[in-house]
Amino acid sequence: MKEISAKELREKINNKETMVVDFFATWCVPCKMLGEELLKVESDYPIYKVDVEEDIDLSTLMGIRSVPAIKYIKEGEVVSRSEEHTSELQSRQYLVCRLLLEK
Repeated sequence: MKEISAKELREKINNKETMVVDFFATWCVPCKMLGEELLKVESDYPIYKVDVEEDIDLSTLMGIRSVPAIKYIKEGEVVSRSEEHTSELQSRQYLVCRLLLEK
């Protein structure tokens, strides 16, 4: 998992890349917990982390209303997301695995 800038994410979307993106905030404890779990997940696609506070316009464009949020982007288009308002890490782990297995 690699942290990238909002600018780099925009470039990857414009290049129609396929990826999983973990949108987070540095102050968000559940984001840190999810990030630790994402480190354990293997994927055929790159997994990137993007700080939502770095580029508010991008966060709005991507529909980020709460963090942590995970988006599966296939060929530059969001095809699946996880933004449920739950504090249960197990639910998020399930969704992460499901997102990573979709092809």
